[in-house]
Amino acid sequence: MFGLYIHIPFCRQKCNYCNFISSPEYNNNIISEYLACIDRELLLKQSQSGILDLKFDTIYIGGGTPSIFSEEQLVKLLMFISQYTGITREITVETNPESLTWEKLELLVQFGITRISIGLQSFNDTHLKTLGRAHDTGQFREMYRAARQYGMNNISVDLIYGIPGQSLQDWKGELAELVILNPEHISVYGLTIEEHTPFANNKIAVNDDLLADMYEHAIDYLANSGYEHYEISNFSKRTEGKSFQCLHNRIYWKNEQYIGLGTSAVSYLNNERTKNLNAISKYCDKLNAGQLPVQEKDVLTIPAKESETIILGLRLVNDGINLTDSQVNRFNDRINELVNDGLLIQSGTNIRLTKKGILLSNHVFRAFL
Repeated sequence: MFGLYIHIPFCRQKCNYCNFISSPEYNNNIISEYLACIDRELLLKQSQSGILDLKFDTIYIGGGTPSIFSEEQLVKLLMFISQYTGITREITVETNPESLTWEKLELLVQFGITRISIGLQSFNDTHLKTLGRAHDTGQFREMYRAARQYGMNNISVDLIYGIPGQSLQDWKGELAELVILNPEHISVYGLTIEEHTPFANNKIAVNDDLLADMYEHAIDYLANSGYEHYEISNFSKRTEGKSFQCLHNRIYWKNEQYIGLGTSAVSYLNNERTKNLNAISKYCDKLNAGQLPVQEKDVLTIPAKESETIILGLRLVNDGINLTDSQVNRFNDRINELVNDGLLIQSGTNIRLTKKGILLSNHVFRAFL
């Protein structure tokens, strides 16, 4: 499959844990110029890559906060992507409860958006304040209900565990509240303390043992609630034979090709991975000068791609990865060690993580570097 990612780097405020490329400093002129630059970038990438027909299997609009756009700005963005949706199976837009409205949801449905992701992060208002989020649980409930009323039948919700002050019992209660709402997809992320964030500056620490207990509970509870644990951090429903796994993210995990547009966005084409400049001004200056806004470029060697493909593929905990002859020959001894340690299951040329391997996945991945 072939995917398109569009990064929207604007937020109402930076959260205490966030190290993503996003900024609360924006206005209508900056957003208009940014949208024009995204258009220029895609056309330039098309001409330089030799791709004749730009049609995408999946499109993902992330951030930042795409739902922070006004209705007029949202229409411009949706009209832009509508040029490239001839074969598209999934179009996702990330949203936050405080900036989503009934009117914006109506636009998303009118333009054929098939999936929304809502950044809830916690079902506890105290924990939301700790995280520095701009919404409360009441706003989330209202927007979730609105999405259902507008016929949105593929909703993903994000939760964070390991929040300072959050107990295992708190986490159990939050998961239970979310499961009652029955979203098609749930993503759970253990809190990590990233450099240069308010949490890091205030020397906030996480309890690794508590994080492990919370994660194990999520795996077991969501499985018992009808969710398939298909990727390390992701769980999806399957209804009448239809799976609600995120198709766009599967492109990453399958190490397939994609184009990324916008600041800090990553593209992977023809065994070459590029990352864009982070600053909006520098990003637009490059494009206005007719140049791609590349900050980093990496051409993958065959051994590097083999390693990367295994590591990414193992994240798909049910599927695992089917190894090539070259991968088997290169990593056979390490695979045998990981199988003997109870971290991998091997069936022919397929390997996948055990439950123990999921909990120690970083250790497993290092074996293939």
